[in-house]
Amino acid sequence: MLTETTIHDLATTHLTAPVATLTINLKALATDDGEPIRLKNALSELNNVSLAQQINDLLDTPLPYAGVTIAMSTADSNGVYLPRASQVTTALSIRDTPDFVSILGEQQNQEFTVLSLNQDTYALYNWSKSEMVPITMADMPGSLTETLGTEKRGGALNFSTQAGQTSYHGHNETSQEKAIDQERYYREILAFLGQSETLQKTTFVLAGLSKNTQLFRKLNQKLNLYKAEIAKSVANLTPAELKKVVDEFVNEQVTNETEAQLQDAANHNTVVTIDDISLALTQGQVRSLYVNSKSKLEAEADDMVDSVNQLIQLALREGKTVSVLTEENDSVPLVQATLYK
Repeated sequence: MLTETTIHDLATTHLTAPVATLTINLKALATDDGEPIRLKNALSELNNVSLAQQINDLLDTPLPYAGVTIAMSTADSNGVYLPRASQVTTALSIRDTPDFVSILGEQQNQEFTVLSLNQDTYALYNWSKSEMVPITMADMPGSLTETLGTEKRGGALNFSTQAGQTSYHGHNETSQEKAIDQERYYREILAFLGQSETLQKTTFVLAGLSKNTQLFRKLNQKLNLYKAEIAKSVANLTPAELKKVVDEFVNEQVTNETEAQLQDAANHNTVVTIDDISLALTQGQVRSLYVNSKSKLEAEADDMVDSVNQLIQLALREGKTVSVLTEENDSVPLVQATLYK
């Protein structure tokens, strides 16, 4: 029976070689007619009846993930699975260790929940590289007025009718009252979103004026909010325009993170050979490990790929930060480790 694991626990799990690493796009499996065929071909290539049965048993269980990566020994049929929160590509590899390069390389294909914030309305979207879909849920809070009620909206103009006449009355409109209403409204949104186990596992990208996003961050306690945000209102954009804005934002973040990783390497002493990195890891000298890119490594010979996977496994066992660059970069080594001194 396949059991759930984490990336760090996977590094310490003993799996007898050869080890098959099978990544499955669960979302595509349910929506893309070609995905079951790709999975069937992968299972045929695996050619292990016991493992195939365990995989099918796992897939028969409702899994609240975008995908899973299964690492399993083809020698004794033991295995574990790793939940994936991002869009992954269904693929199979068989190596001496779990295919950590592919696992970490796929982590860049992130999915986000985009939360568009205005003072009195909001909207939720699920973003991936391929699509951006509005999120609707039962009992979601509506607008500020719908959520708090018309009598509770600071500065609003209400009316009532009596025996053929209509009389209007307004509140004492003050910025303080509006601020109080907005805070109460955001608390209602946060309380609702915080009840969802699925949304608690996702990463939120906030989009809106800074005064709105800053207040939301201040009030938040449960949601995982991405460190950067789209600092403008997107309320009036069409779905296509909004998708373009978020695509540009994500691409910018990926570029910034890659540059930060390269700058980190440039600011510290590094070692760049397999043997030197292995020695530095065993001596506790390594701060972090960088792999150029999944595509760059896949162009290398199998023994080099196996060596890098073994390095990653050792680094994860030691609790080190391991990053696989999103895009191939010819200016940096295939693999490098930054040192404490």
